[in-house]
Amino acid sequence: MDLEEIRKKENLEMAQHIKGIYDIMKTKCSRCDAQTCMGCVFSPGEMRYWLHGVLDLMTKQDYEACLKIFNMDRDQFEKFMEAEKR
Repeated sequence: MDLEEIRKKENLEMAQHIKGIYDIMKTKCSRCDAQTCMGCVFSPGEMRYWLHGVLDLMTKQDYEACLKIFNMDRDQFEKFMEAEKR
């Protein structure tokens, strides 16, 4: 395996982990949005802000890996990223 293949594999793994954290966070925050604060250590929006920053960095590293893991085309992913900023 050459260096480029190793980087692509690692980028894909990183994107998978980010997606996993995103899915957990989305479930956790939706409980608070639907009811009341469940008492996590994050202020409202802090986790979403952090995750958007990580996603932004990951897209700079390997945009295609993000598209693959999130199962979106470029337009869908751009709309998703814009919505996550709010």
